[in-house]
Amino acid sequence: MGKSGVLAQSANSSFSGKVFYLNRGKRHWVLSKDWIEENDFHFPDDVLQLPDEVILSFLPGQPATRAVDLRTVSITNVSEAREAAASQCRGSGLEIGAGSSPFPVPLHCQVQYGDMYSYEDLIRHAYTDQHLYDIVAPTVKTSLDRLDNILDESLDFIVACHVIEHTRDPIGAIHQAWKKLRPGGKIVLVIPSKPHTFDRNRSLTTLDHLIDDYRGVHVDRDQEHYKEFFSKADGFSDPEDGEEEKWFQEWKKGYSIHFHTWTYETFGAMVAWIDKNAVPFTEIWSHDVLPDGIEFYFTLTK
Repeated sequence: MGKSGVLAQSANSSFSGKVFYLNRGKRHWVLSKDWIEENDFHFPDDVLQLPDEVILSFLPGQPATRAVDLRTVSITNVSEAREAAASQCRGSGLEIGAGSSPFPVPLHCQVQYGDMYSYEDLIRHAYTDQHLYDIVAPTVKTSLDRLDNILDESLDFIVACHVIEHTRDPIGAIHQAWKKLRPGGKIVLVIPSKPHTFDRNRSLTTLDHLIDDYRGVHVDRDQEHYKEFFSKADGFSDPEDGEEEKWFQEWKKGYSIHFHTWTYETFGAMVAWIDKNAVPFTEIWSHDVLPDGIEFYFTLTK
């Protein structure tokens, strides 16, 4: 890859001092100086100082990541864990729900971006901490729940970071993802840990509950998810919401809640059940929550 693109930084001290790799119309945030050295660049000599408008003329792409050997890598923080989780991806794949933070999939991969919302909707409903110029335009209208518009055995990887908790049927979502992969393909999942998030006061979702959801999602069960979320999740209930309960208002609007909660151990138990009873995996890689994080990681190989 080396010299097929250039390194650049804002001449106006914008972008919090980030260094980008600009190549083929995309800008890729360089996460570490190790990547610069691995690709035969020299810091800071090879870093161009460019106007913001030039950098912004390149579309946002995945961060530039180092080569990782999972047999020997030492993982000490969230950035390293995310890098490791996707490090073995090859070929062409799909990331669901990238928003303004595309996952660090290796640059040699071809990545499509899927979302249930249009680019215009993502811009309109952006979070206060999101930069609009970082939001990735979806190329496929789809969701992890169903993976509509994706052919079976057409992808080499599927990435979903902080997405599976928004699915009504997580086992079914993983089953669907497995069907869309070619043999050897990978499902890369990053999952919020219940004790570390606004879900901390909620009950852990049991394996029996997840299996029941897999066997059939019903309206009554769907409403129970909303009731539980809005009564126990931090910051989502308000005594002044009025006569109609908050959960019912949001259920009617289809607000995207965390339907389920896990710890690293309980998610692992669900994966083991899927492997034995639904679809088999040839390899399962995982990592627990890091000291600077609120999430854990699973990479499942078909």
